[in-house]
Amino acid sequence: MSTFSHPTGDRTDEIPPLDSGIMTRSQYKYCPCYCEENVWHLTQKPAFAKTERIVALISNPEGACLFWNQRVCEKRDEPVIWDYHVILFVRNDEWLVYDLNTALPFPTDADTYLRRTFRLDSTMPDILRPRFVLFEGDAYVEAFASDRSHMRDEQGQWLSPPPDWPVIGRENDEGFLTFVEHHMRSGSHISLEAMKERFG
Repeated sequence: MSTFSHPTGDRTDEIPPLDSGIMTRSQYKYCPCYCEENVWHLTQKPAFAKTERIVALISNPEGACLFWNQRVCEKRDEPVIWDYHVILFVRNDEWLVYDLNTALPFPTDADTYLRRTFRLDSTMPDILRPRFVLFEGDAYVEAFASDRSHMRDEQGQWLSPPPDWPVIGRENDEGFLTFVEHHMRSGSHISLEAMKERFG
């Protein structure tokens, strides 16, 4: 994700402390607001080498997708609005979700993650509902590139401090945000209901 906001319009750059336990986020490379790069690194972890991995790019045509149970929210019953988000599905005995920004257990089984992260009802406009673009893990690693230009404002200042690791690959011609928008508008995505059927 590049930017986020609360429904009230408030914004914060503070990320609550990483959790602890047998499986902890501190084992993985992480930089706030650079989920696409975090997952690029995460997907390549040796522990996942022999498992099926699916990277999910989540957004919608408005670039305003509601997520519940994200660590940036002080109150778990309030959503955060990301312009896009990237997470990793790993298949073991069941599908697990690795989301370095979730306040849910890490990892979380896919059914629980999808139910508790996306709370849809009949009043939510279709244009605000999440869309998912799926990539096979190795394909995502091979194809991904970003020069992080989408993370700078019009004056060239960082919207959020960049990771301390090197830039990944070479930015494609269209830019990363344009890449996201293209998939959201081209129809090459699936619905939350389809995700629940596949991974739930």
